[in-house]
Amino acid sequence: MAPTPPGAARTMSKEPTMYSRNSHVTDIIATHRGKVRHTLMREKLLAEFVGTFFLVLTVGTAVHSSGKDMAGVAIGLALGIQIYTFGAVSGGFFNPAVTLAVLLAGRGKIETPHAGLYMVAQFLGALAAAFCAYGGTRATTCFDWALNPSGGWGTSLELEALFTMALCGAV
Repeated sequence: MAPTPPGAARTMSKEPTMYSRNSHVTDIIATHRGKVRHTLMREKLLAEFVGTFFLVLTVGTAVHSSGKDMAGVAIGLALGIQIYTFGAVSGGFFNPAVTLAVLLAGRGKIETPHAGLYMVAQFLGALAAAFCAYGGTRATTCFDWALNPSGGWGTSLELEALFTMALCGAV
């Protein structure tokens, strides 16, 4: 019979170890994780509020700055930073249209009641950011929908729907 390696007897024994699946510590950790999952909704909503706030604040200030040519870059960077920061917490939707698209896609990333709460948090974050952007720039683009003198409300609506669809498709 071949000799057994020095550690083989210990690994083959049937004695329970401190970190076995049936240990008391594992049960405590699993119970704690379950409790934490139920209390994380406020953190998710706060993440959506803050992420939407900074995205809308960036849009509201960048379009009224002197360097309007770089507004798209600023907005893209702000969105990327918010997704990187809060994506692991809430999914990083930051837009009610994106939240609705993810819900309707049916991939199980968000449930219907949570989607409604997300949309409320996003609306409130956008509203707070709009007030802050107006306070900082004293300029507004409310109801400024004409893209050019010949374009009207219909053209703006079509473009908004098209680009919103593209954004939702990317998610």
